[in-house]
Amino acid sequence: MAKEIWAAITSPGALNLITVVLAVVTAWMAGETRRMAGVSMRMAQLELQPHLAIDSMKYGWEPGPDGTYNLQLGVVLSNPGKVVVSYRVENMSVVVAERAQTLRPFASNGGVIHPGARQPFMYPEIQGFSVDDFPAEGTMGISIVFKVADAEDRALKRCSTKMKLRILAPPSPGVGWVYDGITEYS
Repeated sequence: MAKEIWAAITSPGALNLITVVLAVVTAWMAGETRRMAGVSMRMAQLELQPHLAIDSMKYGWEPGPDGTYNLQLGVVLSNPGKVVVSYRVENMSVVVAERAQTLRPFASNGGVIHPGARQPFMYPEIQGFSVDDFPAEGTMGISIVFKVADAEDRALKRCSTKMKLRILAPPSPGVGWVYDGITEYS
């Protein structure tokens, strides 16, 4: 019985069939290896791209003259990527308690964020609020361009968002900054 099975397996027709099956499997494995190499290359390219995220909004108060308050708003930026990111805020507009503010000249309108790091970007103070103005709602729009820190400017990417703000009354003395984790983005 074993001789008959061996003879059937080693017959020219069976050997040809086994050779064809092995050739198909080899071609399939080569195709899968090429596909996986392409996926690995795309993943490596993505790791070298800049990434920038707007994590949250924060605000703080400073006592102003005559019992008024100065409000300062900011966003917390983060770099979830694996390369150092250079950014520049192109535009930032704020409306709080129906008072519109446009981007005024900054001492610095950008910076660098290292991989895995977070960094605040602060809007200049908005002056002259009274306690009666709050709680208030408003909006903050921000447009940022960013790139890999040592790349040319033609590699710029853009990040823009508009946030709805809910700002509480000025805090008690000794409370500096409030982080808003419920800001709505659009």
